Amino acid sequence: MAKPRNGISHRLFSLGSQFYALNLYTQSRIIRRPGAQFSGLLVCDEPVAFTSYDSLKRSGYVSTYLLQGGAADLHGLRNAPVQQIKQNDALYSAKIAHVALEELTDGVITAITCDIAAYVGGEGQSTLEARVVERVRVQPEIVVVNSGAHGMVRGGKGIYHDICPIDIGIDGMMGCTATITPDGTYDPEGRCDYCYAYGRNALPSLHTLYETSKLVDLIEEKIAQREINGRVFLRIGQNVETFIPREFREKYGLPNQLHAVLDAVIELRSRYDIDVTMPTKMPEFDVETADLLREARVSLLASVGYEVLEQGILKHGFDTRRRLDELLRFADADVQCGIYVATDITRPMSEMQDEAKYAVAFQLSHPKLGLQYLDMRIRNKKSLAPAISGQVWDELKCVDEDLFGNRSAWRKKGQFFVASKTHPDFLRYRNEREGDIRLCSTHVGKDEQSCGLCFVDRVKK
Repeated sequence: MAKPRNGISHRLFSLGSQFYALNLYTQSRIIRRPGAQFSGLLVCDEPVAFTSYDSLKRSGYVSTYLLQGGAADLHGLRNAPVQQIKQNDALYSAKIAHVALEELTDGVITAITCDIAAYVGGEGQSTLEARVVERVRVQPEIVVVNSGAHGMVRGGKGIYHDICPIDIGIDGMMGCTATITPDGTYDPEGRCDYCYAYGRNALPSLHTLYETSKLVDLIEEKIAQREINGRVFLRIGQNVETFIPREFREKYGLPNQLHAVLDAVIELRSRYDIDVTMPTKMPEFDVETADLLREARVSLLASVGYEVLEQGILKHGFDTRRRLDELLRFADADVQCGIYVATDITRPMSEMQDEAKYAVAFQLSHPKLGLQYLDMRIRNKKSLAPAISGQVWDELKCVDEDLFGNRSAWRKKGQFFVASKTHPDFLRYRNEREGDIRLCSTHVGKDEQSCGLCFVDRVKK
């Protein structure tokens, strides 16, 4: 039985003569790009087939690529054992659009259909419609989610850290905008490498639209579930990016999910006392959005991190400079704005990444913007530890204290390394510019933990 299809699964089938069919799955109608590990084996960069399938219980889409290589080339591929084609009977219907593949045509089609049959199961006769196309092209499909959308409204950071007041997190979609490329393909590797929600935001963002009224119901349900009395602290953009660039929305006919979220917050304000913050890596100014942010009384934060680990965001044109320039336009429109800098707070400020240093200088030039540092977490991926901490993963695996009782800079917490102490530079800078410079540090020792309130205390009431 095939594994369940999701945003990051794939299957590799042998076609003989060192050719392979790579099946990549989605639950939305969109072409999915193969991971970097397959780049050296691709016969061409575009898919050779795109399939939609439907059964009584399961449906979805398959992007199929053609690979070529020997056993040595395939050695070391992550989670990609070669499958042998085995036909199974199952009740489903499928439509395949494929390029001309000569003698490989039957093998590719069979690799697709046998995989679908193993996944959907059941007994019966399948129906198949296959057609040859010059190039595989797919118009991304918008899927409105009205049921099963509870994952877009969840408990906030305050559930895990007593010092954090955020009660509820709201996402405009289940998947992150960073996973959709400007040309309308789905690339799971576009996710920011250091994202704490890396494992949750693998789905294409086009699969997760919903109406304002439904969102209001979900938030009120969560308020009641958490038994919140008094002020409610909301965060827009809990696990994924909520902004979708205007050019991209217009190209693919997407509504503005952020406006739906802000409309919901505005409606809730008539019944609740609410604080709202919204961190984003893709702030894009327009007058209507600025008006809604002011009316919803949102504290907007432009998130600055490590561009080398944010490739999906950069493909949409939102480097650090653009994020801050767009943020300043919102601030000039009287929206409460701040800069949210994710960095290694265990080292001197002089050793911060260039993006963080640029943000500090930008804030000094535009003092109407506050700046809040966020202590970084490092998940177990080889590229992260050196980029963030200057040390490799194995070097971080040290005891929490040395023989003299000195705490190490990092400690293991679950699947992450987290900062265990704050360098005096950050504490000194915060104290020198009290109110304008703040810290969001929840993993350090209790005596150093800090909450900057995401500047919601500066929002005009």
